[in-house]
Amino acid sequence: VWRTITNINALTAGVELYFDGSVNNINKRDNENYGPVTVGLSFGHALSFGRFSFTQAMVWYAYRTYPYNDASFYQRYAIHYKVWKGLQLGASLKAHGHVASHMDIRAGFVFK
Repeated sequence: VWRTITNINALTAGVELYFDGSVNNINKRDNENYGPVTVGLSFGHALSFGRFSFTQAMVWYAYRTYPYNDASFYQRYAIHYKVWKGLQLGASLKAHGHVASHMDIRAGFVFK
């Protein structure tokens, strides 16, 4: 959900769902049975400059089976570029406090 508050500022809220395939390797190595799916609830801020947008969000772990660390929250920083109507490309960084956890590249389609 994206709620515009000024020409370049917006508040965001949403659900983040991702699959971490590396958990399978951890299960084999440590003889565990962690699931690879994580769900988070987010609240954040977005800056939009033409075709570019920069978002920053605080995300609460709503569901996770693999204990990445003791943190209940993480931050997600992302930059997106609108290629054409609806299609976005970008990259994001996930961090727990001052420690970056991972980066990704992403593609998305916005329906309006």
